[in-house]
Amino acid sequence: MMMDGPDALSAALRAVSFALLLNAAGTPIFIAAFGHLVPNSLPDVKKLGSRLAIAALVFVAAHQALEAARMAGEMSGITDPAMQKMALLSPAGATFAARILGLILIIGGMRRTPPSDAAAVTNATAASDATAASDATAASDATAASDATAASTHSATPAGASTQAPPPANALALVGALMAITSFTLMGHTATNTHRAAAAALITLHLLVVAFWLGSLWPLYLAAKQEQPATAGHLIDRFSATATWAVPLILLAGVGLSALLLPSLATFKQPYGQLLLAKLAGFAVLLAMACLNKYHFGPACAAGNTAAFQRTVVIEYASICAVLTATAVMTTFFSPEPA
Repeated sequence: MMMDGPDALSAALRAVSFALLLNAAGTPIFIAAFGHLVPNSLPDVKKLGSRLAIAALVFVAAHQALEAARMAGEMSGITDPAMQKMALLSPAGATFAARILGLILIIGGMRRTPPSDAAAVTNATAASDATAASDATAASDATAASDATAASTHSATPAGASTQAPPPANALALVGALMAITSFTLMGHTATNTHRAAAAALITLHLLVVAFWLGSLWPLYLAAKQEQPATAGHLIDRFSATATWAVPLILLAGVGLSALLLPSLATFKQPYGQLLLAKLAGFAVLLAMACLNKYHFGPACAAGNTAAFQRTVVIEYASICAVLTATAVMTTFFSPEPA
C-alpha cells in the first residue's frame, strides 16, 4: 500500500497522539499509586501530566481533522464541512469525543490537585501542634518541608504516607484516564470483532498497563533527580515490585487479542503480522531494560548514583514510543487478512 498524502500524515499524527495520550493517562495512575512517595517532585509530575494532556489534545484534534481528508482521498477534505461532519459521525468521531473529554478531565484533575499533598499535611500538623517539629518520628508521615530536621526524617521513612487515599481531584483525572484508554475500543478491529466484549476487555487491560508503564517513566526520572537518594530508591523498589506482576499482563492481553483478531498463523507473513512481531521484539527489549533498572540501576539510586538509571529510563521511553509508532503504522495501513 502506498504511504503518501493524508494517510502518511495520519500515521504520523496517530503515532504522536498515541504516545501523548497514553502518557497523559498514565500520570494520574502513577500519582494514585506512588504520589505519596515523591513529595519533592510531585508538583512537577502534576505539571507534566497537565502539559502532556494539553499536547495530546492538540494532536488528537489534528488527527481527527485529517480523517476527513483520508475519506476524501486528498488534503482538501480538511476544509470540506460535509466530509468533516461525516468523520465526526463515524466511529472515529466517537473515539475522538471520548479522548477529548478524557483529556479535559485529566487536565482538570492535575490542575486542581494541591501542589503537594505531603506539604499540605505537614502544614496542618504544624498548625495544630506547635511541638510537632521536635517530635520528628511521630510526624515522619507529614514530611515537613519547612526545616532540615523534618526533611531528613522523611528521607529515612519515605513510605510514611502510604495510607493516604487519592485526593478527589486526582480521582477526576483517573476517570479521564479510563475514558482515554477505553476510547480505543470504539473503533478499529476490536469494535468489529465477533467477540467484541472479550476484545474490548483485552485491549483495555493491555493499554491500561502500557499507560501505567509509560506514564511512570518521567515521574521516576524526576524522582531520581529531585528526591533524596533513600526516597528515590524506595520508590523505584515499590514501582518495580508492582511492574513485576503488571507488565506481563501486556503480553498476555496482547496474545489473547491476537488470538481473536488474527485469522490464521499465515498472517505473520503479511505486513500486519510482521509489524506485530516487531512490536513483540520491542517488548522483549523493554523487559531487558526494566530488569536492568530493577536489579542494578534502581538500587544504585539509593546510594545516590542516578545517572545510569536516568539514561535507561530515557531509552525505555523512546523504545515504548517506537512500539507505539509501529502500532500506528500497522493500524493505519494494514489489517489482518485471511490467507
